[in-house]
Amino acid sequence: MVEFMAEVGQELHLTVKPSTPTSGKRKSSSRLSLFHSTARKSRASAGDLNLPTPNGALTSLTDGSSDLHDTPMRAKLEKRQHRIFEFFVTERNYVEILRYLCLSAYPQVIDENQPGGPVLPRQEADFVFGKLGAIYELHDRLQPQFNELENNWSLSESCLGNVLQLSLLTEMDRAYGNYMQFYSPPHLHHLGEQFPRFHAFMRQVEKRKESGRQSLTALLVRPVQRLPSISLLMDGIAKFTPQSHPDYNSVKEFAKGINELLAKINDRLRKNEERLSLLSLYHEISGAR
Repeated sequence: MVEFMAEVGQELHLTVKPSTPTSGKRKSSSRLSLFHSTARKSRASAGDLNLPTPNGALTSLTDGSSDLHDTPMRAKLEKRQHRIFEFFVTERNYVEILRYLCLSAYPQVIDENQPGGPVLPRQEADFVFGKLGAIYELHDRLQPQFNELENNWSLSESCLGNVLQLSLLTEMDRAYGNYMQFYSPPHLHHLGEQFPRFHAFMRQVEKRKESGRQSLTALLVRPVQRLPSISLLMDGIAKFTPQSHPDYNSVKEFAKGINELLAKINDRLRKNEERLSLLSLYHEISGAR
């Protein structure tokens, strides 16, 4: 059962109540439904968010846009800015989660020098954490560019499209596609039952400040949520970017591209689920002979 909650200035948070697997086999049936559910959820209205703005950008324009004061164009640009800063906030939070998972949680799980040895066998640890590295590297590389854009923000001139370029979509496809293919909450639950030290580790994660005191399951689902979240944000940004703005074409193209990427990944996951179902049926029939 999957329950989604939209929270102010954050990604969608997820509470997963995994069913207990009947065997040690990795189950992935929840992955596709989870992706569907995430993609369908609407984020909280940007107008309800209390997000930081640089240099009083909403109250005084110092970039040559003073003629926009109290005009419909300015109102539209302010809505665009609000959504872009929502993107900045959620992106920073997301990178911090990825950093914790890749640089803290994963090394701790595979550390051979700790008392008792590794928390999980290396193969299992790689199954849970191993595909996160490419996602973290991608977003961590972009973070300084987002910070610079935010710190030097111009209501009428700054372009998110200078950072979110179409060439990133291929890298996102590869990184996120690989992760979603292996993401499996039931298998994570099974590992907690099979390896008591890993179960204890998951309990510790919820108490750590670095994890935001969230469960490991909630942290590991964030990459599954992130692309649909970016898609929703980009749709809102594109909606409030005037055609006369230098960012218009780039934002429109990236919003279109991220939606196409979601459809592409979704189609691959669906086909993979179908193949796994057929393979499972084949083994059941073969075993019954």
